[in-house]
Parts: sequence; C-alpha cells; structure tokens
Amino acid sequence: METLYTGHIHGFPPSANVTYGSLSGTWGSQGGLIALGVVLGSSVSLVGLAFAFITYSLFSDLKSLAGTALLSLLASLFMSQLLFVIGVGGVQDTELCLSLSLALLFMKLASMCWLCCCCHHALVLFRSNTNLNPNPEPSMGRALAHYSLLSWGFPLLMLGVAAAFKYKERDVKITGAQVIAQIVHDLNADSHCWLMEGPAYVWGFLVPAVVLLFAGFYLACQGGGAVKIAAALQVDSRAKNKMVKKRGLQIGLFFK
Repeated sequence: METLYTGHIHGFPPSANVTYGSLSGTWGSQGGLIALGVVLGSSVSLVGLAFAFITYSLFSDLKSLAGTALLSLLASLFMSQLLFVIGVGGVQDTELCLSLSLALLFMKLASMCWLCCCCHHALVLFRSNTNLNPNPEPSMGRALAHYSLLSWGFPLLMLGVAAAFKYKERDVKITGAQVIAQIVHDLNADSHCWLMEGPAYVWGFLVPAVVLLFAGFYLACQGGGAVKIAAALQVDSRAKNKMVKKRGLQIGLFFK
C-alpha cells in the first residue's frame, strides 16, 4: 500500500499491484492519513524530547543520579521515536529493515529499563529521606553502573534472542507453495520497519516488556506508599501537603 509518507518522503515508486473499488481506495486514504499522523505526532514528540534533553544537559544542578537516569531515559525515548519515524513506509533493503526493527526493539526496552531505574531510585530516596530538604547524595558511580548494566545489557540480551528467532525462521526449509504464499503475504502486507512479528516479537519484546511494565508499576506503587508514610511523619501540615504534592507528582509522572 503506497501512502503519502512512502510516496513523497521515501520516494518509493507506486505499487505495481493496482486494485480497484471503493474499498481499496478507502483503505489507501486511511493508510496515508495514518502515516501522516505518525510522522507529525512523532516529530512533535522528538522536539519535546530534544528540549528536555538539552535542559538536563545544561544545568549542573540536575546532574545527579536521578537527573542522569532521566537523561538516559530521554535519550532512549528520542532514539526510539526517531527509529519509529524512519521505519514508517519501510525501506527497500530487507536486511536494513530488519536492522531498524531490531534497533527499535532495543531502544524501546532500554527506555522501559531506565523508567524502572528511575522508579527504583525514587523509592530508595523516599525511604531514606523523610524530609523535603535533599540529603547530600553519595557518589553515583556504583549505582549508575548498576543501572546502566541493567538498562543497556538486558535489551542487548533480548535483541540477541529476537535476532536468533528471526534468523532461525529464515533458515527453515519451506515448500514451493509456502514460498508463493509468503511472497503474496509480503506484497499485501504493510512494509513498515517496526517491531517484527512471530516468536521474535513475543520472546524478544512482548514478554520482557510486560515484565518491565509490571516491575515499574510495582516500584511506583511502593514509592507512593513511601510518600504516604513520610508525609504521616510530618508535624507541620503545610510541609505534609507540600511533600504529598511534590513527591506525588513525581510518582504520577512515572505512572503515566
């Protein structure tokens, strides 16, 4: 299906298998609108992520463990959105399209891992400091190394799993009828270089993503409970309300 994005941005030639009828025209129009919406929405998201990244890079007061983890989260989100835009409409090289899909998988999982690390750091901070005045933060070298090992190493491992499943599918011997069916499926399918399908998607992305989402949700819930406990220890009602509002906003952003 040729869309507005594939025709005008990627410069692909019109599709050879022309179909007729109002139904095919309707789907073609919807495909062009969806592709245009993806490009516009992702472009706005990229601009916002770039401004946030620049903000945390310029101010030295924000270069703490929390700020560094959030900076890494923004960087991984920026790259995943950029790869998502590049993959709209696909590319003519099959190997390059697979590489874009694997890179997108890596960045998506990395962003989820960094989100879990942000939730974990917030939970540790809320439990160790029951006041709004921040305590002097120790050297973040070891904690940052652990966070980086998890957030970059785990997605790399899952990328290897997805790549192994994908190349194993290519090595399977198939009959002539299956070859023809696969060619017809490839011609009729949308050629977006996004997350792949089949076992590579299930075991390389879906299962780890669900685990990371539940882990982040659990850590955020524990952080919310720590905020309530710390607020109950406050004598001054204004300090209590301020703590609930400030730390509750942070936990709320993690939930969103």
